[in-house]
Amino acid sequence: MHLKISHTTEYRYDAPVQYALQRLRLTPVNLPGQTVLNWKTLVDGAAIEVSYDDQFGNRTHLVSVDADRTVLRIEAQGEVETEDRAGVFGLHHSFAALWLYACTIRSRLCGSMSAKPRSASPASASASLRRRRLAAASSNACIP
Repeated sequence: MHLKISHTTEYRYDAPVQYALQRLRLTPVNLPGQTVLNWKTLVDGAAIEVSYDDQFGNRTHLVSVDADRTVLRIEAQGEVETEDRAGVFGLHHSFAALWLYACTIRSRLCGSMSAKPRSASPASASASLRRRRLAAASSNACIP
């Protein structure tokens, strides 16, 4: 699917701004199933001081607002080509292990609240918790 995207953000200030910095993350990235054909970010009332990729790979622009401005207008526009991949995006490239996403919120909450040890002994409670975690790990459940 060929998408033409146009986004405008406008800030209006009651009094003239003397100094302000803002980070803009308005640029899409190339991903499996998404190709950026062209893209531009236009800023009226501020200057782009530096552009860089942040720790997540997002293109980021640091802008400084011009002195004595009461309006800042930011426009991001371009064209992106996408394809339907039925939710499959290829290999896993994250620092987090995939098993982290296998747990549901319900299993985390219920698993940590059920089957509480009946013994008052801290040693047996600790051993019971270790057994529950070991069992949960082997069955892909989550128990904190």
